[in-house]
Amino acid sequence: LGLLDRSRMSWNFWGGLWFAHMGPGTCYFVLGLTILRAPVGDRKNLLKHLNFAIKIVIVLNFLSVVPLAIAKKDFLHKLQHVMMSVGLSSVALCTFLEQKGYLAQGSTNLVLAAAYGTSGLLILGHPSPNAIETRGHQLSGLCNILCVFAPLAATNKWAHLATSFFAMWNGCLWIALGFYFHPRFRGWGKGRPSTEDGDNAKMKIEHEDMMMMHISAAMGIYVVCGVILAQWKSE
Repeated sequence: LGLLDRSRMSWNFWGGLWFAHMGPGTCYFVLGLTILRAPVGDRKNLLKHLNFAIKIVIVLNFLSVVPLAIAKKDFLHKLQHVMMSVGLSSVALCTFLEQKGYLAQGSTNLVLAAAYGTSGLLILGHPSPNAIETRGHQLSGLCNILCVFAPLAATNKWAHLATSFFAMWNGCLWIALGFYFHPRFRGWGKGRPSTEDGDNAKMKIEHEDMMMMHISAAMGIYVVCGVILAQWKSE
C-alpha cells in the first residue's frame, strides 16, 4: 500500500489531513472501548481506570491538532477543531480531578456527555468542499450526539451499551477518513491512482469513494459489534 515507504515520506505523510483524522479516530475508539469495559460498580466514572490511556488521549489530541493549526485554513475552521480537541482533553483532566476527590462523583460522565454533544454540533456545522469528508462529518456528528447519554450509563445498562457503541463507531468513521486522505493508501481516496481525466471521470471517482465511505462505515459497525460480543463473553 506504500504506507511505510520511507524514501517517499514528506510533510503529507507525517502530518496533514490523514493524521488529523486518524489521531482523533484512535482517541474516540479507545474512549469507547474504555466505556464498554467499565465495571458495573465503577460506572459513576466511566473512565476511572484510564490512567495511562488518558496520557495517550492528550498527546494524540495535541498532535492531531498541530497539522491543522499551521495549515492555511481560516480562523473559524481552526477554532472548531481546537474546541473539539479541548473537549476530549477536558474529560481527561476531569477524570483525574474526580479520582483525587476534587470533583463530585459523576462529574466525568457529565463532562464526557458535554464533550460529545458539543463535538457533535461542531462537526455537523463543519462542511467540507469534499463530499466524502462532509458525509463522514455528518455520520460522526450523529454518533457524538447519541453519546450524550453517558451520565445515564452509571445506572442504565442500555445507555451504557449505546454510549459504548456510538463512541467506538465514531472512532471507526474518523479512521476511515484518515485512510481516505492518506496520500500513500491506494485502496480508495486521495492516494488511488487515476488514469482518466474530465468531469465524468471525476464524478465516477467521487461516486465510488462515497460508496467506499459507506462500506467502511458499515464494516465499522461489524467491528464494534464484534468487540462488544467479545467483551460480553469475557464477562
